[in-house]
Amino acid sequence: MLGDNIRKIGWPACGEIDIMEFVGHTPNKMHGTVHYRKDGQHKSSGGRCQSRTSASKLVGP
Repeated sequence: MLGDNIRKIGWPACGEIDIMEFVGHTPNKMHGTVHYRKDGQHKSSGGRCQSRTSASKLVGP
């Protein structure tokens, strides 16, 4: 989810929330991350959790 002001101030200043993101090299981990700009630099904060099921089985082709 991106901030509605992305066209005015760009990314990551508009903010982004990755609620449930799968990364290819870690198919059994779900990531949640908040991206933002602070002091002119891209910052992020988040976490991850382990899944018993691979992402390929949770998401269709």
